[in-house]
Amino acid sequence: MRYDSVGSWLLVLVATLGAHGCSRRGSNQGPGAAPPTTGSIFGRVTFERWTSTATQGLNNGSAPTTLPLRFADVHLLDGGTSAVLQRTATDANGNYSFTAGIGSSFLVRVQTTTDQTAFLNFQVLTQAAGANYAIQSAPFTLTTTSLNTNLHQAAVTTGTPALVSGALNVFDSVVKTHELIRPTRADFDTLVGQAGSALQVYWAFGNSAPSSSFSRGTMTITIMGGTAGSESTTNTDMFDDFVTAHEATHYLQFVLSVNSSPGGSHATNPEFEVPALAYAEGLGTFVGAVVTGAATIVDTTGFGPGSPLPATFDAEANLVNGVTPPPGGNTGEFNAAVILWDLYDGAAGAVASVDADGLAVATTGLLTPAFNYNVTADWPALNTHLSRLVTAGLVTDAQLTTLMTAPHNHAFTWPPLVYPGLFPVQLAVNGATFSGNANGTGPIVGGTNTGGTNPFTIHHTFAVAAAAQHTITLTIAGAAPAAANNLDLALDRVGAGGTPTNVGGSSGLTGTETVVGTLQPGLHVVRVFAASTTASSGYTLRVTSP
Repeated sequence: MRYDSVGSWLLVLVATLGAHGCSRRGSNQGPGAAPPTTGSIFGRVTFERWTSTATQGLNNGSAPTTLPLRFADVHLLDGGTSAVLQRTATDANGNYSFTAGIGSSFLVRVQTTTDQTAFLNFQVLTQAAGANYAIQSAPFTLTTTSLNTNLHQAAVTTGTPALVSGALNVFDSVVKTHELIRPTRADFDTLVGQAGSALQVYWAFGNSAPSSSFSRGTMTITIMGGTAGSESTTNTDMFDDFVTAHEATHYLQFVLSVNSSPGGSHATNPEFEVPALAYAEGLGTFVGAVVTGAATIVDTTGFGPGSPLPATFDAEANLVNGVTPPPGGNTGEFNAAVILWDLYDGAAGAVASVDADGLAVATTGLLTPAFNYNVTADWPALNTHLSRLVTAGLVTDAQLTTLMTAPHNHAFTWPPLVYPGLFPVQLAVNGATFSGNANGTGPIVGGTNTGGTNPFTIHHTFAVAAAAQHTITLTIAGAAPAAANNLDLALDRVGAGGTPTNVGGSSGLTGTETVVGTLQPGLHVVRVFAASTTASSGYTLRVTSP
């Protein structure tokens, strides 16, 4: 490894020169014809990745798989000064080519950047130095009209080559996610990777990241690289394609649509979360499974023999680490992933279905709702997505009714009991009063277990067209206010990218909770929740504005 003048850590590889790919062209030239002055430098860029199994993790007796490095930037450098002379990108098969002067000295470098590819603009960087990973040929002289210069990075378990191979695989996983999502938006290329939204992915062997995650504040993804010195027994996600695809999905949903996951750690029991969070996480897991091309996805916790067993999720069989998770209704991220998988498998080009779910929706149509929400009007949740599939004619209410109980029980009534209207319950300013029920003792339709003392929340939305004073009134039913029927009220405004910010609330042992204030234009979310795990009450809710 060395650090060159343009700021990239480079692994110098010997290029495949001559023997099989070299030939002299122009042999039919007549006597006295001028010799050619330019020739072609071309080749293919490949790398190796370790595959994982549900019982062995990574690199336990299996041979690495060779893949093309697609859509990566390729630089032709001066062999003496290392100055960049030309730029191009590998194609969908990892191939590249340059036209260059015969008799000159060159070297070829491939970087984990994509600024030469129209629909991609991201880069994979080292965790500490922030430099691009790269593989590079040794200097060579172009002496013929055709020179084959292949580059290949092997996957080994220790040292610098493992760094580069892992980075190349992370790069490839992001490419695959972009390819999958791109057909859902005609304006994908004009929205993704533009100024202010270009993605940076950080990864390094032994980077000790607490988790793989996406930060919408910095447009960065961090991929775990294990604990330095203990990579063989700690969490490394460099070859866990579904993890990288999961985080890349959050990025694309944020840039194109609404990513309603607030980020950070999730509930201890991931089957009981805020519906918007459960949907965003389940969508990411589903896309990760599609990218890996298998119903069973593996999150490895070590690298090499003797490492701990990995975590697994089987979307086809609805199993987490071999156990069926509790039905999560509209609040379960595994529910969302399994339902989307059952809609996906069996379609043309998709993984075959083995559980006889009877549905097969084309992938682009299935994913389109997730990347076309309106940030000022939509609050995405699983049944919002499903409702839009019904509206698009891709599935029927009757088919979804069956899917909620077979082949797996999702504890999710379809159509939802809160129909009509998309979940969360939509309110009209100065419109009809909504009547509902908040129950702190068990799951309800539109409810979510978030732990702590406020376990179940019902979400309502309304839109504000222009800044004006609004009043939100929650009236609690039943006898005089008491702990047994104590409900509280919170108000959030949805900002750019779907990020909710609390702008008001009301609590206490009263029969009416009220929020009054001047609200700014945009989507607002009213949360009604039981003040304790034992509280339960009917209620009415109305939004008014003078």
